[in-house]
Amino acid sequence: MKIAILGFGTIGGGIEAILRDMPDVSVKRIFSRHVPEKFAAEASDFASILQDEEIDTVAEALGGVEPAYSYLCEAIRAGKNAVTANKAVVAAHYADLAALAAENGVAFRFSAAVGGGIPWLPNLERLKRADRPDLVGGIMNGTCNYILTRMVRDGAGFAEALASAQEKGFAERDPSADIDGLDARRKLLISANTAFDCVLSEEEIPAFGIRHIRPEDFAAAAQAGKTVRLVNRAFREPDGRIRALTAPAFVPLSGAEAAVWENENRIFVRGERAGLQSFGGLGAGRYPTALNLVQDLLDLGREKKVYYQKGFAPARLDDRGWLTRWYIRDLTGSRITEPADTAETAALLQARLAAGEAVFAAVMEEGSR
Repeated sequence: MKIAILGFGTIGGGIEAILRDMPDVSVKRIFSRHVPEKFAAEASDFASILQDEEIDTVAEALGGVEPAYSYLCEAIRAGKNAVTANKAVVAAHYADLAALAAENGVAFRFSAAVGGGIPWLPNLERLKRADRPDLVGGIMNGTCNYILTRMVRDGAGFAEALASAQEKGFAERDPSADIDGLDARRKLLISANTAFDCVLSEEEIPAFGIRHIRPEDFAAAAQAGKTVRLVNRAFREPDGRIRALTAPAFVPLSGAEAAVWENENRIFVRGERAGLQSFGGLGAGRYPTALNLVQDLLDLGREKKVYYQKGFAPARLDDRGWLTRWYIRDLTGSRITEPADTAETAALLQARLAAGEAVFAAVMEEGSR
């Protein structure tokens, strides 16, 4: 197999480094501004990748929606398999890209888009062959988990913990996607679509992050015998309704999510027959993420092209009747709400955040669904 790598930053560089000693897969071209000297001649010419008949697969590591989406479409139309770690483009365009790949008889795979180096999506796909998942969730953002770790273990303030995450390469220069819960929401969307064979809209899922968290919020959690984690939840109800939420939560100290530290993830799925299964490990980083992408390349070498979803029926989120209690802290102090409709509470909180209020909210307790 001969591949081209689009983008040569953290992930693209990791892919190339891993493949150096793997005779079954070789890198023929790299499309990027900054590449090793031996690839420099073709580094800025995407058209040459499309025209090169020896290249059968494109590994996209650019990040963002555009121009990644356009490049992936062009590569697929040129008859090349496409592999990516880009959760933004998958969350926005998976159904379109999968349909285009099927039309052109090639593969589109993205195991590294959720969970970094954790073999989450391949195992979720495997479970679906003989079971019916009704719940996916867990901790899917290593950056926020690292920040929370520094705050609770070391007593660091939010700004200090974020700076440490940026210094270690866990957080981007603009950390908004992580600390506002958007990255975690994209991973929840991809997981829910995969588990439930549907197509949800990213904007439908309420998302809250940790931008406004303070030490007193950890103290409030500790008084309840809990700690704070940024968690995802998506349910498929017996009547087909889907409910989903990305938000900080007060999780029990004795629970599995409280035991996740540093930049690790812990993702779980519940099947009707298998019960609850969880997958943990490094959810970010150069080599863990690149390794999962390389695993996709190796699978393609074994002619594995059918992947992930069986159906793409549009689905609407319906959180009505899902009751939750919230811990809310603003300039007037903190309080714990009575059980209330999740959708209504989320809408009110999102409106306050959109208005610029420094509100921190965490799910205190889930009630009926």
